[in-house]
Amino acid sequence: MPMGRLSLRWLALVAAAAAAPDGAAILGLLTAAHARTWSAAPLLETSTRQATTWVFGENRWDDVSEWEDVEGLAVSVKTTKNFVLLSYHVGLEASYDADGELFMWEKFDPLTGGTVTQRRVGAGSFVESGRVQVRFVVDGVPLREGSGHVSATLTSKGRSKLEHVEGTAVLRPGNSTRDIRVQWKPSGKLLWSSSPSTGDGFMSGRVLAATAHDSIVAASPLIPAAITQKDWNVVAQSSLNVTLNETTAVRFGYALTISAAAPGPQRLASPLTADDYVQARLVVDGTASDESVATLGTKERAASIAGVLAQDVVLDLPQGVHQVQLEWRRAGNSPRLWRNDPNCLDGFGSSRLLYASLSDYGVFATKHAQVLAGMQYKRKTAKSITDIRAKSKREWATVESDTFLVEQDAQVLLQYALPVALHKLADWDAWTFSQLQAVQARLLVDGVVYREDASSVGGFQASGLHDDLRGALALPLLAGTHSCTLQWKSVGDETWYLASKHLGGTGKGVIDVVVDFRQTATLDVKQSSFSVKEDTSLLLKGISVQGVSFVDNYDVSLTVHASYGDVLLGNAHNFTGPTKKANELLKQLKYHPCAECWGSDEVELLLVTEEGKAFNATLMIEIEPVDDVPELDAPELLEVESRVSLRGISVHDVDSENEAYKMTLFALGGVFEGCEANATATSVLELTLSLDEMNACLQESYYRPLEGFAQAFVDNITLTLEDPGPAAHRLTEQIQVHAAITQSGPRIELPPYYELGLEGFIVEGDDANTTVSLTTDALDALLRLDSLEQGVQIDQTEHGLVLRGAAKAISTTLQSLTYVREPSFEGSDTITAVIRTSNASRTAKVAIDVRGGDETELNLVGMTPRHGFGGTRVLVSVLHADEFLQCQFGDKGAAKALKVDNETYECLAPAGKPGYASVRVHNRRFWSDPIQFLYEAPVKVLKVTPPVGAFKSPLLLQVDSVMPSPELTCHFGDEIVRATRLDSTTVACTAPDLNGTVQVAVSTNGVDHGPSSSFEFVEVPSSLTLEPASGGLASQLIRVTTDVQLRRLPHFCRFGLHATPAAVVDEYTLACEAPRDTEDAEVRVSVDGGASYGEAFAMYRRVDSAIAWIAPSLGSFGTLVTVGGRGFGASTKCRFGDVDVEAAVVSAEELVCSAPIGNGIVAIGLLVDGVAVASRHTFSYVEPTLLGSLDPATGPTTGGTLVTIHGLRLADDASCKFGNASVPARWVSAEQIECTAPPHTKGAVDVTVAGEVLRFHYAAPLVPRAAYPSSGPAGGGTVVSIEGSGFAFSPRLKCRFGWTEVPATFVSEAEVRCAAPPGDAGPTALAVSGNGQDFVDVPAGFAYEAAPVVHGVAPPLGFAGTLVTLTGAGLGGVSACLFGDASTPATVVSDTEVRCAAPAGAGSLAVGASVNGVDAYASAARFRYVARPEVLSLEPVSAGVEGGATVVVRGLRFPDSSLLACRFGATTAAARWVNATELECEAPPADASGPV
Repeated sequence: MPMGRLSLRWLALVAAAAAAPDGAAILGLLTAAHARTWSAAPLLETSTRQATTWVFGENRWDDVSEWEDVEGLAVSVKTTKNFVLLSYHVGLEASYDADGELFMWEKFDPLTGGTVTQRRVGAGSFVESGRVQVRFVVDGVPLREGSGHVSATLTSKGRSKLEHVEGTAVLRPGNSTRDIRVQWKPSGKLLWSSSPSTGDGFMSGRVLAATAHDSIVAASPLIPAAITQKDWNVVAQSSLNVTLNETTAVRFGYALTISAAAPGPQRLASPLTADDYVQARLVVDGTASDESVATLGTKERAASIAGVLAQDVVLDLPQGVHQVQLEWRRAGNSPRLWRNDPNCLDGFGSSRLLYASLSDYGVFATKHAQVLAGMQYKRKTAKSITDIRAKSKREWATVESDTFLVEQDAQVLLQYALPVALHKLADWDAWTFSQLQAVQARLLVDGVVYREDASSVGGFQASGLHDDLRGALALPLLAGTHSCTLQWKSVGDETWYLASKHLGGTGKGVIDVVVDFRQTATLDVKQSSFSVKEDTSLLLKGISVQGVSFVDNYDVSLTVHASYGDVLLGNAHNFTGPTKKANELLKQLKYHPCAECWGSDEVELLLVTEEGKAFNATLMIEIEPVDDVPELDAPELLEVESRVSLRGISVHDVDSENEAYKMTLFALGGVFEGCEANATATSVLELTLSLDEMNACLQESYYRPLEGFAQAFVDNITLTLEDPGPAAHRLTEQIQVHAAITQSGPRIELPPYYELGLEGFIVEGDDANTTVSLTTDALDALLRLDSLEQGVQIDQTEHGLVLRGAAKAISTTLQSLTYVREPSFEGSDTITAVIRTSNASRTAKVAIDVRGGDETELNLVGMTPRHGFGGTRVLVSVLHADEFLQCQFGDKGAAKALKVDNETYECLAPAGKPGYASVRVHNRRFWSDPIQFLYEAPVKVLKVTPPVGAFKSPLLLQVDSVMPSPELTCHFGDEIVRATRLDSTTVACTAPDLNGTVQVAVSTNGVDHGPSSSFEFVEVPSSLTLEPASGGLASQLIRVTTDVQLRRLPHFCRFGLHATPAAVVDEYTLACEAPRDTEDAEVRVSVDGGASYGEAFAMYRRVDSAIAWIAPSLGSFGTLVTVGGRGFGASTKCRFGDVDVEAAVVSAEELVCSAPIGNGIVAIGLLVDGVAVASRHTFSYVEPTLLGSLDPATGPTTGGTLVTIHGLRLADDASCKFGNASVPARWVSAEQIECTAPPHTKGAVDVTVAGEVLRFHYAAPLVPRAAYPSSGPAGGGTVVSIEGSGFAFSPRLKCRFGWTEVPATFVSEAEVRCAAPPGDAGPTALAVSGNGQDFVDVPAGFAYEAAPVVHGVAPPLGFAGTLVTLTGAGLGGVSACLFGDASTPATVVSDTEVRCAAPAGAGSLAVGASVNGVDAYASAARFRYVARPEVLSLEPVSAGVEGGATVVVRGLRFPDSSLLACRFGATTAAARWVNATELECEAPPADASGPV
């Protein structure tokens, strides 16, 4: 008997994904282009641990933690959806080796800011801790969102711990392929492993899953949050507002990594003091969701712990704005501080995410089974717990099993959550069990067990643990009913329980089922022909979208269009959304013929599926004509003074061609002046004319009241219209005629004087509280009372008087009322009297016309426009006007006129009711005669069709009502164009040359207009590209690429004269169906819904040729490809991609072509009479060998040069061909082979490898003869000149000294030079190469000499020819002495001494030695040049043989030097310098007398 009940949540995710092929691994990556589900769930074991590196110089080990991929957790995602929800579940086992040595330390914990004490006390008894972080990586970029970590503290008695970590992130894929991987990074001393094979194979699965969605709202804050309170609190910045347009199911979820550490470097002393529970939940619209509760509880003694709280819930919510909040709380008496810090560690390990996914794929929270309440956990006694709790067993047991229906073959993602608890305390040292205590969970689908979804939790230190077992499984399922079973199993002796409801959860397991369906939508039309009567709407029945089971989940795009009439999906021409809504709109698809139209019309329907497939259908509508009732438009009221025009009357009838209509106009109080010249005025006017003639005549006809009509004149004009059609319609209208309200009043002829008595004012009634206000229009007029009755109060105002009192007393007072004006005044004025009593109020006016003298009167000679509405700016032409001119419309108050020029003024029409009003002007003295102004309601534009368009696009404006008018115009912002009235609610005009969005309004007077509607100007394509640009005779879907951005509205393509709806593929591309035809056609596009087509076009060519098959479908350059099909002729060519090649036509059904140079996969097509014919077949190029370079590219004619050939895709059996000579190649890699050049004559030769060619130059072999110098110092630097023949300039010229190669410099064909590198003393081989590869030895080679060292020079001074002795070491090989830059031959005395004669020189020069006569070895010794001395005389010139006589030597240029000496024969005696011309020497003894 199951111990609990499962809550099964159903989520349908609709897409066009193909099912996994037979034999494919479960949870393998879905590769369908339109899939919405991707997953990876490897079964291989993987592990990670922190590396340790020895730090030299510091004598210590350093820990190294690096991010690395979790093996097998990687998917590639591509979708057109807006969001992808990523999630991973990784089951982990933490363990360590028990070997150790005695040491202890404290180290900083970057997560908590505290320290963690770790110590070993010898092998087999120590404490170790560690953590592992996990994160997402997208396209090589790590995400902070979705990162998490867990930690563990282990001992030698608690050697392992089972954990799990999970994360969730929201990704915007951007319609690009995204590579998603999961990485982990360990720290600490533990080994972390994930192995689905652990235990019985159901303990440690790992899964990466991704699902695509249209709408996700998410919050992933980066600020830290901490919880210390035991009441529920909102996690910082973790709330969302979700707006729903309709009742929708919403999936809410969260993932929150939490960690805690006790203050200071300590372990908690007792499990009873370490009691900790942390919970999270979702609160939606103020109501907490029990299903969303996740709990992490423990009695662990370790100071630092971490884990993940995660859960989701599906709720049905009504339309409106909803708020969801993430709350958390803690319980227990542990001193730990729990927190979530997204910035801890390296920023990747402690994220928090709250998300809401709207049901774009049809999520609904159906509970398939009534879930039991779960256990009511009570802490009083263990017995009370045992009675009602759900227990685990040591064998697999079912928590609950249920079924779900998959209506089509689909990929299914199942995710489960099972809250578990272990209540018993540990039995070893009060906090560790003596054996592993764990609980496992797994899913079975249709009774089949899967390892990859398994999860487990537990360990040796699992006291008081509360956690959620979570896992995921994705697999393809066939259509039908399937079962899912959630099982659990305990490991160890202790019993695990379903978590109790007392912690706030449901105490039950939950499974989410996400189904990714394959849909095949098509457009089903059961009836394609309809008939309807003129001006009658028609419901188009029998049209639906079929092939979709989950109509709530699968999106389609529908476009409808009628050639002449209108057809709407609801209130629009297109729709994109769920199939269910699309079918609801199709059931209401209604066709409306154009007004007064009959004949044939076509309705085009276009369906575009999620996969991009297009289906279209054409409906034929036959409209039967109906004899319509004509439209008779007439004003309700005419105001007339002398006569009034009948231009407001007009007749319209769509049935009219040239038939004669009869109209009769009849009036009692007036006569009609017809349009005919010299026509007699009569009270009955009969017109029998065609409509155009009748309307033209009415424009020129007038009504004139009979003589003597007064202000109270009222008449009726009766109009009768007879239709000549079969129905003989007869219409009658009535027009009221009123006398125009004028200000002429009683005309009083007076001479020009100052005062006028007005005794006629009488206030009727006897009300004691009467107020009479008298005002004048003229500014310079004055009202005066000559007497005042008792009880009457009087107040003087700026323009009149106010009297208060009894009615009779006011009447008596008014008998003395006098009107006063200046003597110069002539013209009209008005006195307005307002009488107010206790219960009534009325107004009376008296017009005064003062005439006299010979002043010129005002003359209103013209007005434009003569019709409009309140606010219309009217221009009046007035003779004899002045600056005081005012305008008056009907009985409205006069307003000042604005002067435009000498005789033109601008007046603003005040608000008025529809009908005629008299317009007059006055200047405070004179009133003009009136001109009639027709008030009409402003025309309101309700809709512009199409709503977008371009220059010259024909537009239809739907208006509320419009009267015929010759000044009818459309206003596009400030741009005005002529308009045509089609009927009382439709106006047609043409779009002007503008840009952007403008407001379109209608004016009946060409001046002002009524309310407008917006219209957007779009660019018209200037060039079109078709893909394909040709096709067969049958219909074919093509893409039309434009050079302007397209709007999301009905577009059309026109093939010749055939128009067809177009679907917008992207912002520059349309998809159109080329109709079945045999002729080529110009293709144009419409950007205004088919109202007009641009001038740009592209030719669509048609040929009756097609490709059925090709063989082979892969190869390389030169491969012969046989093409089978039909319609092949002598002009047929093959097309490989965009390369055309000649074809050998075998028959009308077969031809052969040679593959041109190419690479990759190219489309195979035909070119027939210049028309391209596309096909679905492709040719794959097997990439050929490519050669890059030869190294070296030159060599001697004798051959033997080892040539390295660099390239790509070099075969391991390749050979080289030098000219016509082939040699084997040694394969080094696919990018490098080596060949030995054979002998060849001088000159360039082709080197061929796998058909690719490079050039190799054979040159005459080098013949070096000698090198000079032939020796040099061991330190190198000697510039050696090699003489010979065959040298040529090359950057690869080299010399080789022993085995050291150095660059050589070309001097001539007979000489090159190079600098000797350092070498060991002694002879060495010297060789030269012209290509850096082939070296030729130089005869005699080169010798490195040990460097001679000069210690001293004697004498240190002298002159040219002075014999100088150099002493030092290694002088046995010296060939020359160097005095500065001068060289002189040296005589070697010994290895420590050489002698040489000083060359000519001057000053103090460094003295050195040279072995080869070129390279100098400098020393510190110097030789100073002095002038050669000259002896002139001696005194005395003789002395005794015994010596000792002082001899004075006189001469020239004696230097001051301690080395001065006199030589007497062969005997030298020291000399004392006296001055430059005198020395003293002591004569030495002599063996015999005589001269010396």
